[in-house]
Amino acid sequence: MNLLAGFWLVGLGQRALRMGANYARERIQFGVPIGGFQSIAHPLAECAIRIDGAGLLCQQAAWANSEDAGRFAMLCSMAFCWSAQSANLATDASFHTHGGYGFSTEYDIQLYFRRARALASIGGGHREGLQNVARQLVEPDATPRPPVSEGRSGMDFRLGPNAEAVQRDIRAFLRENFSEEDRHAAKQDAGGHNWDLYRKLAAQGWVSAGWPEEYGGSNRDPYEVLMLYWELSKADFPWFGLVINSFIGHTLLAMGTDHQRREFVPKIASGEIAFALGYSEPDAGSDLANVRTAATRDGDDWIINGQKMWTTIAHATQYIFMLTRTSTEDRPHRGLTMFIVPTDADGVDIQPIHTIGNERTNAVYLSNVRVPDTYRIGEVDQGWAVVRFALSLEQAMGYAELHERFVEDASRWALEPGPDGRRPFGDARVRERLGQTAIHAEVSRLLRLRATWLGDQQMELGAKGAMAKCFSGTAYLEDVQKWMELVGPAGLVLEGEQGALANGRFSEDFLDTPIDTIYGGSAEILRSLVAEVELGLPKSR
Repeated sequence: MNLLAGFWLVGLGQRALRMGANYARERIQFGVPIGGFQSIAHPLAECAIRIDGAGLLCQQAAWANSEDAGRFAMLCSMAFCWSAQSANLATDASFHTHGGYGFSTEYDIQLYFRRARALASIGGGHREGLQNVARQLVEPDATPRPPVSEGRSGMDFRLGPNAEAVQRDIRAFLRENFSEEDRHAAKQDAGGHNWDLYRKLAAQGWVSAGWPEEYGGSNRDPYEVLMLYWELSKADFPWFGLVINSFIGHTLLAMGTDHQRREFVPKIASGEIAFALGYSEPDAGSDLANVRTAATRDGDDWIINGQKMWTTIAHATQYIFMLTRTSTEDRPHRGLTMFIVPTDADGVDIQPIHTIGNERTNAVYLSNVRVPDTYRIGEVDQGWAVVRFALSLEQAMGYAELHERFVEDASRWALEPGPDGRRPFGDARVRERLGQTAIHAEVSRLLRLRATWLGDQQMELGAKGAMAKCFSGTAYLEDVQKWMELVGPAGLVLEGEQGALANGRFSEDFLDTPIDTIYGGSAEILRSLVAEVELGLPKSR
């Protein structure tokens, strides 16, 4: 019943969303379509992301009926709750987009608005459903029922035996090479890169896991690479340098010269060298077309002057993958060029910037830095294509694995007896919040898996990667902040200090998650992309 209702709500939400988007394209106000206003486009984009997630969740629950019976009941509860929430949000947004016409019985949107609320209220509504999710999460049925159907759905939500083997191998690697002392040291260092551990990964082929064998890679499939990152991230391994250099290696393989592929790619794979990303500037964050760091041709060299911001791990690397301005004569994104800049070159000055999450990032100052033309990536003034390729690899990731870890830590805390002997799980507010967080984490995981699947199938990603990144960052931030409201001041106590809750996880994630909605493209920029690509709305600014 819950699963069928979930599918019904997804279909209702999809139709209501299309009605709202169509109206937003056609309705002219102030001389332009209202879909070009962020106040209209962004809520509709958020609904598109959530409805997509609801559809994936329903499909996974249906698949679990025959393939994962132990989680079937929980996934059905998740599917109904999230579909109800998402359909209500979509009908609300579409109803509002119609303005006064939404109230007219001549417009069908009012029917969707009412029906979504009616169906979402069955079975006690989604709040009771959230508590059911929490119960099924922490106290699963030890003897799950056999599947209702032995038939196959045609879908498969497993990552496959190769990815499962990677999970076992990485967990073994972590047991042998990454102690609790290493974890604490990585947090204290806060630089995101540990050369000793990085080279141990490289020695086993993990730095270049997804690359072709002829360039030092092990030609692993996208699901294996996903599992690699997933396990390292959940373990608090200092993996930031690994991810960055995987992106850069992929970009050099796709867009670099033969010389660059021979000179840099094998050294990245072996752990001999590492890169930092040099995109952002004081006045160019999400708007990379506004980059002002200038590169001027001087014979066979280029002279670079300017400043970069948020160049994490630059202090520990040999090179920076740097976006520069080489022309101002055309539209802004037409005059950009990408370079490889050595960090030890004359005129490079790297200064630390520390964050509230105990992370070290950097500002990089460049004064008459000379680099050879052989360090240019791509054609002159065509760096936008290079940076877009690299960003597309980053934006399809998100933070689902960290969200999943937070659910695990919050679940353990909820079951621990407090000073009065009672478990926090006995509080209905805790159960609701745990259920909601678990649903968010599952949707985040599914959106990321879809982006991975599209890449594996060599299908157009569209804005699906942006959906995964946008939802992951915003939902994770929302959950952590809601938990902080629930647990009170004790949630601010850091790991290792007396009274820390969940081994300090609440406080750590409270300080870390705000940046997740900014890194790799702010949530607002990503919503604009979703609105334009997935809903066909005009460009919104």
